[in-house]
Amino acid sequence: MQAYESLSDAVRALERSPFRPSLLIAELSGDEPAPDFKQLSALALRLPAWILASHSELDEASLKDRGFEAVLFRPIDMSDLVPRVKQRLKELSDGVIG
Repeated sequence: MQAYESLSDAVRALERSPFRPSLLIAELSGDEPAPDFKQLSALALRLPAWILASHSELDEASLKDRGFEAVLFRPIDMSDLVPRVKQRLKELSDGVIG
């Protein structure tokens, strides 16, 4: 598992790495999440991606048909998120799609 300070740092690391992550989880934050959102949408076409967002940053209509496996809105209870991530990683390692 690897964490990065920014989406651009994560994308650079992905481009350099011979490995593909099992699951990408990215948090949209800041005053202008639109550029990150577009870049994440492109990544979601290549690998399983979940995004964490605020209802004030993005509305659910703008998230449809973007290829994200999950869109989670803050606040997020980590005691719910961690088991969900573990289950999805297990499914991916077992070859379960979707």
